[in-house]
Amino acid sequence: MAKNDIVVWRSPKELVVAHFPVAASSTFVAGEPVRLNTGGELVEASTDPATGNDLLGFAMVSGDTVGATDGNGAFRHKIGAFTPGTGYPVSGDQTAVVMPGPDVWFLTANFDATTAGFGDTPAKTDVGDGAGLQAVSGTWGVAKGGNQLVRILQVLDSNYNDIALSGGTGKFVVFVVNAGQTLAEAVNTDADA
Repeated sequence: MAKNDIVVWRSPKELVVAHFPVAASSTFVAGEPVRLNTGGELVEASTDPATGNDLLGFAMVSGDTVGATDGNGAFRHKIGAFTPGTGYPVSGDQTAVVMPGPDVWFLTANFDATTAGFGDTPAKTDVGDGAGLQAVSGTWGVAKGGNQLVRILQVLDSNYNDIALSGGTGKFVVFVVNAGQTLAEAVNTDADA
């Protein structure tokens, strides 16, 4: 797990940000895909989310309740009586999530042409292709061999210029989410707790 594996790149409108209670023993950090479990609490999304119910959005802050992956703690938005402690969120704390929409573009440096792992160099020919969100050894990114939950919109070089214009080597992938869990779907149908 690494912070900011996936970040918002562009949005012509104000982002839709919602807050949801974090589940006990969560370990997701900012920039990772999250979903709601059957209790309506935030947990890290399953590797290679297959449907909209498997993806609610992207965590804006850490939901690491045990400090296992985010030793710096996190902003806590506590509802009710504040309980002093480590600074890590605790079960039930409200955590900010950016909701994907058709005009919200995300950016990642983690790309793979299949689903074997990250490290492939994205190319102009990848633009327009469907891909999946993958977690490989705790790192999130885009893999073309995954479930087709996202669409690649641009490939950028190390200076954040579109390689279609700069002729540079691809480093970053810009994508949009095709489908996601809606706010109306308060609880998904997965069997976890």
